[in-house]
Amino acid sequence: MKFIVALVLVYHSHSVLRIIESVLFTITIIQCTVCIFSSPGIIPRNNIKCQYKIKNKVTVLRGRVFKSKICRTCGIFRPLGSMHCKRCNICVNHIDHHCNWIGNCIGIQNYRYFYFFINGLNVYLLFGLIASICMIVLNDKTVYIVFSGFMTVVNVVMFLFVCGLVIKHFYLIYIGCSTYMRIKYKIYFYFTGNLRGTLR
Repeated sequence: MKFIVALVLVYHSHSVLRIIESVLFTITIIQCTVCIFSSPGIIPRNNIKCQYKIKNKVTVLRGRVFKSKICRTCGIFRPLGSMHCKRCNICVNHIDHHCNWIGNCIGIQNYRYFYFFINGLNVYLLFGLIASICMIVLNDKTVYIVFSGFMTVVNVVMFLFVCGLVIKHFYLIYIGCSTYMRIKYKIYFYFTGNLRGTLR
């Protein structure tokens, strides 16, 4: 109960609320911009055309055999966990996924920025959710209550979606795997040498 009263008092001082919102918004935009413009870990192309007779290289890891294929576009052997992104037209080292929201691949070099971005976005959405609830509590006009109720529903949906994304990536970091490796090779065990440790 004291927490709700404190929130209502903070919301009454609109300047404090605007400052907090501005700071959170700025941090989220900066994190998003870093994700958009950072390199995901591009594997350099081979200028010579790919004329390999061997089609696959085999990597054995924890008693399991993985095949590394040739990328005909880049003219290289793709290391384990790497993939050629058709949208970006590059081979990415230890790719996690291509994120349509930011228009960039998420790989070993920018994975930490992506993870910090979705965490920052989650905090910003949580703040928006609390602000919407405060608007419902404080206002007595029907228009404000309807608008705040709509914004509360939107914030709840967005917060749950991004929260699920944060939990999923936390689990992937914990087991040392990437989204691509998990889908492609169906890895569900503790996996060393991939994305584990990129946040340290």
